[in-house]
Parts: sequence; structure tokens; C-alpha cells
Amino acid sequence: MLPPADSIAHEREHWRARVADHDAVRAAGESLARCEQTVIDELFLVRNLCVPEIAIDPALPTLDLTQHANLMRYWRQLPRDAGADLPARGALRPEDLHGTLGDLMLLEADATGTDFVYRVYGSNIAINAGQDWTGWSVGAMGLKTDSGIAPFYRAVYVACALVRKPIYTAHEAMPYQTPSLWRRLIVPLTGASRGVEWFLVANVPEKFRRPDRAREIEMRRRLGPGDGA
Repeated sequence: MLPPADSIAHEREHWRARVADHDAVRAAGESLARCEQTVIDELFLVRNLCVPEIAIDPALPTLDLTQHANLMRYWRQLPRDAGADLPARGALRPEDLHGTLGDLMLLEADATGTDFVYRVYGSNIAINAGQDWTGWSVGAMGLKTDSGIAPFYRAVYVACALVRKPIYTAHEAMPYQTPSLWRRLIVPLTGASRGVEWFLVANVPEKFRRPDRAREIEMRRRLGPGDGA
């Protein structure tokens, strides 16, 4: 059973205002870094979606997806500069990731550190998400789709930058998408300042279903031809 339409509308406008509020996104990320996710849970509960699972610095044996385990191993063996706790973006070698590129995203933090641009958006992710979002920021994608949970994505990347450790998430997908679950492993990478400015993500769809046709049509109308290419 869906929440009342006026409840959805009120919550949507609340977060539509906050999606551009960098302080609010940063505060949500700081809460997640402290392992507190009440604010994020509200984004899902208001839509009758299950609250997301979030784990900071998951142990390798707990990563039961091959894509996640392979990414964690790869990230751990990347070279670090002397005295650095994390690998730099420049340490990535695309040829080493050839077999899993379809499930990978690479994001770059913008100047605010609270929004993130998709520099690589894997083909398998695009097929199951219904759109290739390469070149879009997470915030702009959220406003375009009106999904309402883009602040969750942004807050998790903020938290990852703060804790400087990998983060695992599993969350319920939007009804217009074919998968009903997305499972992500995010690993942090540094930029020129040695701050966390890049994120390599294995984003794997699961539990496939027949999407809500009416919502799928509405999303196609909202996106329009050529958007996100």
C-alpha cells in the first residue's frame, strides 16, 4: 500500500529543496559516518521501501558477490604513495578491470564535496537502470528522475570520503526498474590533494521483476529522447 499522495508530495518537495542543500547532504553523510542512518531511512520508509543496508569497511569474507570481492581485492592491492593510506585515482589501470567494467561506476566529487559526477557508468548498470547517466551529477539525476533517494546516494559518498574506507550498501530499487535490489561496494580513491575525490563502485542489480508499467512509461516521458547519453 502506497503512502497517501499528499504525504508523498510533501516529502518530495521537502527533499527537492534539500537536494540542492549541500549542508543537509553533508549532515546526512556525517551521520552515516557515525553509523547513524535515521534520516536516510526516512527517505525509503515514506515510499514503503525497505530501509537500506549499510556497512562501513565490510570484511572481505562477507562480500558474497564476485564483483564486490574482486573489487575489494583489486583496491587493496593498488599501489599507495609513500605515507598514503589510500590509492590515488591515477593508480587505476582500466585493462585490469576489463572483465567487470559493465558493473562499475567511477564518480568524481564536485567542488562542494557533496555532489558527485558519473565519469564512468557501466553498460550493465545502464541497461538495468534504464539510462546511461555518464556525465550527470547524482543530484541532477535525482531531480530528473524525481526518485527521491538521490540524497541517500550522495550521503553515502560523503560518508565514504569522511571515513576513508570502503562502504557496502543494498537498497530497494525504484518500481520502474527491472531489478528490485541494487547492491553496491564503494571504494575511495584520492585526488591531487590526497583527499577522497574519486569513488570506484561495483553496482550489481538483483532480484529481477516486471517493472510497474505505468511508472516506467512516466519515467520514459520524464527522461525524453537522448537524455543522459
